Amino acid sequence: MNDFVTRFLDTAGERPAEVAVIDPDGRTTSFGELRRLVVEVGAGLRAEGLESGVLFPAYRRLEVSCA
Repeated sequence: MNDFVTRFLDTAGERPAEVAVIDPDGRTTSFGELRRLVVEVGAGLRAEGLESGVLFPAYRRLEVSCA
């Protein structure tokens, strides 16, 4: 895992209730929600065989769902 991702996950874990993103419609996403989504997407990509440090293959379509 790279330094940026590690720092993000650490920060999100320290302040999960704080607002991380405000979209153009004014909806908010907390650091905790964003962290959960990041972890789920990462797990989905690894389940599809993507390894750390490997560029995302542009020719292959992956469908990752975050519930």
